[in-house]
Amino acid sequence: MPENKHLNEQSYLSMKKKLNIIALGIMVIAIVVGLGLIIIPRLTTAAPIVEPVATSVAEYKTLPQSDIQKTAFSDVELQAQIDAIEAEYTKSRSDYGWIDEQIESSERVGKLQESNRAARSADTAVNEARTLALNGGKSRFDFESEANSLKFKTDFAIGSSKNKSDFGIAASTMLGAFIMFAGAIISGSLLYYANFRKFAAFGVQTIMPVAKEGITEIAPTIGAAYGSMVEAAAPGVSRGAGTMIDGTSPSVGRATNTILTSAAPGIGEIAREIKKGINEKPHKKHKK
Repeated sequence: MPENKHLNEQSYLSMKKKLNIIALGIMVIAIVVGLGLIIIPRLTTAAPIVEPVATSVAEYKTLPQSDIQKTAFSDVELQAQIDAIEAEYTKSRSDYGWIDEQIESSERVGKLQESNRAARSADTAVNEARTLALNGGKSRFDFESEANSLKFKTDFAIGSSKNKSDFGIAASTMLGAFIMFAGAIISGSLLYYANFRKFAAFGVQTIMPVAKEGITEIAPTIGAAYGSMVEAAAPGVSRGAGTMIDGTSPSVGRATNTILTSAAPGIGEIAREIKKGINEKPHKKHKK
């Protein structure tokens, strides 16, 4: 008789091997893809792209010292001029005309300070005009504003890029973890299905010693209970059987007598015929 095409040990072992290979392949692929999705985005985070701004504070140009206009006295020079004016007035408070000298001295110092302030303003205006011309009409405030705008754009671009990068990394991490989890579930299911016979055999081997020990311990108790039950029921069964036979024996006797009486003539006739046939057979053979 030919072996069954599908239900045979060779086919079972071949399919088991294929399932094990497929399960391990799924597990390896899931681990590689999952780890790739988790690690690669962290290694390939690109730097934020910032639009360049034409100018910044570093591009601001200042006038050379030789081109700076200085017609006003510096603070040190101004104080020296004031000390020289005050030194010209030598009267003390007790001297006649001291008050007039103080008034005159204060007026001269005030005029000197006023003229020096005007000179400083003129120097500042000239130097600012030269600086504007040197920087193409842009003041330092313009350069600082552009620098602040550049910083704001840079910070915003970095923050936006970082947020996008963090979101992409988080999404990629969750996807990678899900792929590894799904791969583990599918691979584990296939491995369990392929090796179900081993698991079932292990379960049986685990339970059988306990079941056997339990049956061994319970058997004497069941046997003793069964013996006690039979022993207790035996007298009743015996009395019941005796009562049934005693009650039915007259009827059985009459029935047996009637059957034998009715069958006796037929049985006697059959016996005579058999006897007659036995006596006649040898004579017929002798005649032949």
